[in-house]
Amino acid sequence: MSRQNKKERQRLKRKRKQMQLRKERNASIFKKLAHVDTPMKCHINATWRQTGMAELLVLRDLPGGGRIFAAYLIDAWCSGLKDAFGRMNVTSDDLDHHLEQADGRGLAMTPIAPDAARELVAAAMRLSVQNGFRLPHRADRWACVVDVTSYADADLSLFEKPGGKYRYVGTMQDLRKRLIGSVDDFLSRSDVEFVISEGPGGGWEADDDFAEFEDEEDDDAEDSGPPPEFVQMINDIADRGLRAVRKWLVENGRTPHPRLRDGFDLVLMASFLGMAPDGENSTLLSEKFAQDDDPDALMAAAEQVDEFINQFDTPQRFLEAMGFEGDEGDQEEAATL
Repeated sequence: MSRQNKKERQRLKRKRKQMQLRKERNASIFKKLAHVDTPMKCHINATWRQTGMAELLVLRDLPGGGRIFAAYLIDAWCSGLKDAFGRMNVTSDDLDHHLEQADGRGLAMTPIAPDAARELVAAAMRLSVQNGFRLPHRADRWACVVDVTSYADADLSLFEKPGGKYRYVGTMQDLRKRLIGSVDDFLSRSDVEFVISEGPGGGWEADDDFAEFEDEEDDDAEDSGPPPEFVQMINDIADRGLRAVRKWLVENGRTPHPRLRDGFDLVLMASFLGMAPDGENSTLLSEKFAQDDDPDALMAAAEQVDEFINQFDTPQRFLEAMGFEGDEGDQEEAATL
C-alpha cells in the first residue's frame, strides 16, 4: 500500500469516527427521551376533528435539566404527519408564545394528555406511509419527544374519514412535493376525494422562531450541490421504481416496509458507488449506515428492493417494470444511471 493511500484511509477512518461521535451526541437526547419519564405539556387545537387539521404543541423536560419544544402538523383526513420540528433549550415562555400565536389566528388551543398526543403522532405517521406520503425530515427524532418509537401498529381509528373516504385538502404543488408515487394514480383512487386549492396550503411550516434543531454534522455540508435538473431526474426515476416495488410487494401479499423509500435510495446509491474507485464504496455505505437512526430498519427496507430487482433476468425487463416501457428516451436515461 502506498503512503498516500494509507494516509487517505486513515483520514476516512478519522472522519467516520468523528461523524459517529457527532451522531451519537446529537441523537442520544432523542433516544433517551423514549426511555425516560419526564413531565410533558401538550396542547392541540380544539377543532381538529371538525377541520381535519391538528396542530399539536409539546413542551417536555429533558433528563438532566432543560426543556425541548416540538410541534406537529397533522392532516387527520388523508396525508397524516405533514410537518414536525422543534428546538432545544426552551422555556415555558416559548410555549406560551406559540399558544398566543395560535390564539391570534383564531385557533383555540386546549390541553391534551401525553398518551393521547403519543397516539396521534404514531397514527399520523402510519397514515402518511399507508397513503404514500413522505414523512417530514427527521420525523422519527421528533416523534421520540412524545415517546413514539414505532408506528406500524398505530390505531388509525383515531382519524375519521369524511363520508367514508380520505379527503385531501391542499394545493397540487404540495401534493406533488409530498406524494411518493404518481399524482395521477393517487387522484384516480376511488377511496379518496379532493378539495384542491390554488393558494397556499393550510397550517404552518417550521418558522423562524422555532427553526428546526440542526445537527453539527449539517454544518459540515457544502453549499454547492448537483444541478436541480439532475436531482429532479433522480427523484423521478426513484419515484417510478418505488411505485413498482410497492405494487409488487402488495400483489405478493407482503407489506411494504415503512422505510421503503429510504431503502430504494440506498440501493440507488449503491448502484452509483459501483462506478466509484475500489475502496470508497464500503466506506461511503458504512457512513450512510452510521448516520442512520435505525440501520437495521434501513437494511430491511433495502432488502425488499433488492428482492424486487433480482427477479429480472435482463435490464430491459427491469426498466419495463419501472414504467419505462416504450419510451426510448426514458430507457436511455435510466440505463445510463
